[in-house]
Amino acid sequence: MTPTFQAEKLHEVRDEAWPMLEAHFLEASEGQRLDPDWSTYEALELAGALRIYTIRSAGDLLGYAVFVVSRMLHDRTRVQAVQDVVYVAPAVRGIMGGRFLRWCEAQCAAERVSVLVRFMPPRGWRPFRRYVRRLDA
Repeated sequence: MTPTFQAEKLHEVRDEAWPMLEAHFLEASEGQRLDPDWSTYEALELAGALRIYTIRSAGDLLGYAVFVVSRMLHDRTRVQAVQDVVYVAPAVRGIMGGRFLRWCEAQCAAERVSVLVRFMPPRGWRPFRRYVRRLDA
């Protein structure tokens, strides 16, 4: 089955995403501990600022990207999206991972986001760094 991309709500994916979040952290954390601030995620969602995008195939979660979308503090006429986390399961990282990141960018653009901020560990998480280089090419 072909994977699909969609926007979801925190309560729809939180429990299901936990094992994947743990796998993500084991792969990319550089020794940090996993301790999500769920109350802040919930507050951001209630405020309409949290975007959770997922990859699914046959209903199974294969990846996620989380962004916080808000007006820029120094220019309230512009909107920014700050990436919190991105993870794509190893089985679908190739072309599908790149398509997913492009799709996420398109969702942000549809909301008139003018600045998209991505984060990576200083050494750069290898799979993600590869996608970003391709997107920026």
